[in-house]
Amino acid sequence: MDRQFLGKEIKRIREELNLTQKQISNGICDQGVISKIERGEFFPSFEVLLALSNRLKLPINYFFEAAISGQFHHVNSVKNEVDTLLTQFKFQDVYLLADSELQTNEFLLGEHRQFLIWARATSAFYAKILTYDECSAIIEKCITEEIDYINQNQKMRIRNSLANMKASIGKFEESFVEYERLISEFKSESNTFLYVQILFNYANNLHSYGQVEKALEIVNKALILCRTVENLRLFGMLYFLKGECLIDMRYPRQTISGCFKKAFLSFEELDHQKFIGILKDHYSDYI
Repeated sequence: MDRQFLGKEIKRIREELNLTQKQISNGICDQGVISKIERGEFFPSFEVLLALSNRLKLPINYFFEAAISGQFHHVNSVKNEVDTLLTQFKFQDVYLLADSELQTNEFLLGEHRQFLIWARATSAFYAKILTYDECSAIIEKCITEEIDYINQNQKMRIRNSLANMKASIGKFEESFVEYERLISEFKSESNTFLYVQILFNYANNLHSYGQVEKALEIVNKALILCRTVENLRLFGMLYFLKGECLIDMRYPRQTISGCFKKAFLSFEELDHQKFIGILKDHYSDYI
């Protein structure tokens, strides 16, 4: 039994639900026991595990599978690889990886299969393997399907991707409705990085639609939050978008230049050649 992974799963889900160790231990065991469980130093009794699963709103078999299956390490490795490929816009590679993994028995739990099904559908759309209607139907099913454990951040991410897809085919108003819903429902403290991503996507599509002032307002909000995230890529993208907004709104050249220079430095630090190239080709006078 993999008590290390069991502990990590309990901690991950507890934090997902914004619960403290004291809150989940109340009436079940000492807070110190929870701390030991999460560090992988102690394996809980069946009674404690059952009580914890009820408090965390999960079936007891979820934790037994987590404790027994060494496959969870492979699952996390694949999910990390998918995320890396998505940030590199390597959609064909994501599709092939997700499709291959879904043919195995590694991704048994609903939450993890949901991730792969979503990744395959999203990458299929951008790689032009499937149509928007085909992909959106799959993603809508991911959103509404009942699974043992619903990772709210993952569900928000899936909804965000669907809003992005709508905007990419010109369904801007539909996408804006979804972005507004996401922002109103999202608890930013649960995953600030994802929240800032949603804000960026919304602002980016507002800018494309011509609603520049509103786009700039959201970008400024996202930049304030981004300082706590410490993600250079997102920081660079936000300043790049801000620069484009300021050009459209005829701000002073020095102010615009400051934004593009910050974006350029971020992309240079990451060796992000695609965006370095865009800045040099289109905004070289500002950097």
